[in-house]
Amino acid sequence: MWVVEERWAFDFFVVLESDMLLVNPGYEAFLQREMGDSEYMAVDFRPAVEPDTDWRPGQEAWAEWSTWGPLLGAEVPSGAFNPGQAFRRSLVMRMVEHPRRGAIRQAMETSKAVPFGRDPRTCASPGGPPGRAAHRRLSRLAA
Repeated sequence: MWVVEERWAFDFFVVLESDMLLVNPGYEAFLQREMGDSEYMAVDFRPAVEPDTDWRPGQEAWAEWSTWGPLLGAEVPSGAFNPGQAFRRSLVMRMVEHPRRGAIRQAMETSKAVPFGRDPRTCASPGGPPGRAAHRRLSRLAA
């Protein structure tokens, strides 16, 4: 990830979209409080997307899961609303140092699935309970 390559100091890496750029003061304190000892937090997190889902990104993930499952070390894809995902620095570092990072990047370049190929900055398959802002330690990709 570019924040690591550029040697930026950070506690959290948060995925934002242009309409979210005006973040209120206190957001870092909010992340520290809400995430507790977790390393990942996302809105509308789905810990296990079923193959018959109506959710288009989930359908696309399943279409390529024979490639992605072994790379990520996960049995099923997970999903979340992309904007607002928060990654603690320790998780980002494990992603950057992942032993299969090269193979993951290569698969991202050829993927036609929105969850994998269109945003090379993030690629995670975290597990945890569903909920509005569910979070849990990343158990597969970062292991």
